[in-house]
Amino acid sequence: MTGFETFRRPAPESDRPEITVGDGDTLRLNEASIRALRTPHAVELQFDPEVPAIALRSVHPDQSPDAFDVDFLPEGGARVNAEEFLRHYGLAFSEPRRLPAYMDKGVLRVDVGEVAR
Repeated sequence: MTGFETFRRPAPESDRPEITVGDGDTLRLNEASIRALRTPHAVELQFDPEVPAIALRSVHPDQSPDAFDVDFLPEGGARVNAEEFLRHYGLAFSEPRRLPAYMDKGVLRVDVGEVAR
């Protein structure tokens, strides 16, 4: 069989890390994001202005004075109150957007260039 390729179904949405940005100054993590960060109790928030991209690094709450608490939600997923972080970097989102995230050198990264204003 030459010229044919097998269609590979994409992973189910629940298996892909995603972060929702712009939801009331919070970052919302789906279950796959929580697993990728190894169920963090706190995260450090990082920003790369050249891309621009946001990164979350799992930390112990006592490990870093810059840690943000991770609040687990009863309906699943988690949220991080990122109001101060978003304001500091001038990140505003016209509407909530669910964006793909991926692990990159020990941090969960989400590129926000196309949705940040």
